[in-house]
Amino acid sequence: DLSPALLWVLLVVALHALGNKHMGVSGGYVQVMTWVRRPGMSEMWQVWFIAGLILGWPVLSLMRGGQSFGLENGALSRLLPLGVLIPMLFFGGMLMGFGVR
Repeated sequence: DLSPALLWVLLVVALHALGNKHMGVSGGYVQVMTWVRRPGMSEMWQVWFIAGLILGWPVLSLMRGGQSFGLENGALSRLLPLGVLIPMLFFGGMLMGFGVR
């Protein structure tokens, strides 16, 4: 039984080895914006990849019996107050995006 993380690694390696393509959310986001501005000029597999990420979450949630929405973020939300947690996650995400690009 493959874990999702191991399956993801195998897919990334196979895509790079077989097609010399990189699978990533930041590159997919760029392709979605390219598709919005100039349809036909983007790599559609990356557009569908992002669409699958966005649409896959509610589908999986419904298959598991529904999602409870909240502001919890695992153990981190038990250690930090919400007023500290939200800016920290926001700026951490910005730094990750900056580092990726």
